Amino acid sequence: GIGMAILYHSDDFVQWTRHPVPLLSSQVTEMWECVDFFPVSLTGKEGVETSVNNDSVRHILKVSFEERIGGKDCYVIGTYSSETDRYAPDSEFTNTIADLRYDHGTFYA
Repeated sequence: GIGMAILYHSDDFVQWTRHPVPLLSSQVTEMWECVDFFPVSLTGKEGVETSVNNDSVRHILKVSFEERIGGKDCYVIGTYSSETDRYAPDSEFTNTIADLRYDHGTFYA
């Protein structure tokens, strides 16, 4: 009944450790599927490497809501600290038409 993005770390891509706190969670949405998390440049039109984290980027967290509750892809924009593994979104998911939509078609995930 709660949507959340879980963060894991690995030094060797074999052994994984779950971060004790979700990257983001929401009480007003149900399970999230196909979560994407990536930086976007504040300037220019070129993409950036996924490991970039400095003052020239913001981070997008995109989630797919389950098909039975609308099957839509939504996202939030925010700031990620790689030192603390904390994500501070500018807004929260509301599960309403106020959510930022990744697309407005009939696509899902």
